[in-house]
Amino acid sequence: MSGSFQFRALGGDEADQAVYPGGASKIRGLCALNEEAFALTYGRLLTLFGPPAYETDDLENQYQFNLEARGEDGEVRYLYAYAGPSGPAVGGSQDELSGLAADRLTELVQTAEPSDYHYTGYYLDGPCKICMGVQGGRAFFEESELTGEEFEEVTGRWFG
Repeated sequence: MSGSFQFRALGGDEADQAVYPGGASKIRGLCALNEEAFALTYGRLLTLFGPPAYETDDLENQYQFNLEARGEDGEVRYLYAYAGPSGPAVGGSQDELSGLAADRLTELVQTAEPSDYHYTGYYLDGPCKICMGVQGGRAFFEESELTGEEFEEVTGRWFG
């Protein structure tokens, strides 16, 4: 079993053809559960992999990066780095090699320099609006309560 991995982002058809033996689910969190870590993690993923496969303004489904992890022995596992209801995480198969790849990915992400970005999203349980990002290597995270008008606009857009 390999201890080091090369990671690359998958696009389009490659991501559609990724195979997750036994299904796919959360393997582990990508960072500490605090606002600064959330903001820095997305900036670090942008540095490492470029734009995500998708980004939404729903804070509970913020982004996803589809990734290939290739071990030094040539074995491949597919992972996805995402931000969902429990924050930034790594998902994939629940086998030993995928877990090891997720550990190495987490180490890589935590040591990368973050790219600058600005994100605005919504958390309807608040209901609140979140503005977060990185500017000049420093994270920011601002939360404000949604007005009734903003809530109606967001829910109308999301749910029709």
